[in-house]
Amino acid sequence: MNPESENTEAPFYYESVCKLYEMEENEFVIRLLNEQFVVMPLASAFVYTLKDARQATGREPWTGVIIGDKFKPNDETSRMGQLTYLLVLEQMGRCFKRKSMPEPECKYPLYKALYYYAHGRFSNDEMMALVALRHAFAHNYYSAINIHKHGVEHLLNRVFNVTARATLPVIKLGKSWNGDLNYGSEHISIFNPIAFCQVAEEMVSNLRTLASSGELEIALKFGLMEMKKRFVMAMRH
Repeated sequence: MNPESENTEAPFYYESVCKLYEMEENEFVIRLLNEQFVVMPLASAFVYTLKDARQATGREPWTGVIIGDKFKPNDETSRMGQLTYLLVLEQMGRCFKRKSMPEPECKYPLYKALYYYAHGRFSNDEMMALVALRHAFAHNYYSAINIHKHGVEHLLNRVFNVTARATLPVIKLGKSWNGDLNYGSEHISIFNPIAFCQVAEEMVSNLRTLASSGELEIALKFGLMEMKKRFVMAMRH
């Protein structure tokens, strides 16, 4: 970019930053969760992460509507999409909590998101299994095995079979497991990515509804200012 264009854009960018930091919490949160740009050219990291998840799973990036039969649950693009949806939910659990619900004892952001925004769909063990799945995907990608502790039965020790089938729930739990690699078929938990991506979209919708009704509270340690600094990004087109 040449100096002239930088000089031309500088006042506009400065004005946008001023608008961002003057924005009240309720307006900011609603825009962050719903709008491509919180204020031009400052984009919502949440909306762009959601866009990436949708694109990688055959959905229209700005609406989430499935495009034809593009969803391919076992190809590389879709695995990336599944992981990105998990990260979207993680952002939700890290950034917000519900005013009308007690905080869960579990501190994993993904668990918190499932607790707050899935409206009771999952049991404690199922939520912990999805945390284990997130760890497996994030650290090993195609390896659907997460070993939290060797030799000790733990809710985060999980072996998954990724199976896309309309009749299956998001997660069907296998028996608890001690991390021994000589596991049996009874220890395998089944993860259905088609159902999961749909539930993730429903949870995003629930989050947005709660934001509009004033039911959300920022959960970050440094509150609104931290959210503005961490989850807004400058974009040039």
